[in-house]
Amino acid sequence: MYYIIKIKNLIVNNGIREYDFNEIHSNKKIFQLANTVFAWHQLEPLSEKINSENGIVYITTNTEFSHWKADLKNVSIELLDLWHQSKP
Repeated sequence: MYYIIKIKNLIVNNGIREYDFNEIHSNKKIFQLANTVFAWHQLEPLSEKINSENGIVYITTNTEFSHWKADLKNVSIELLDLWHQSKP
């Protein structure tokens, strides 16, 4: 299942470079990775609050985009707590 990723400040870093929102949406492999993160963290209910706080979802991955770690940056403590609760 693919989501329309509504988080404005989404960055993927593969150790070589950072990909921004537009690059993520124009590259199928990176978009699939971002969707996996979006689904795993159940970000749909949090996306509006992340955007309103100008938060950043920062995904660190390997060069093959096969392993990842996601962090939420530049947000309130309250939202960060919700982020941690959203992880399965």
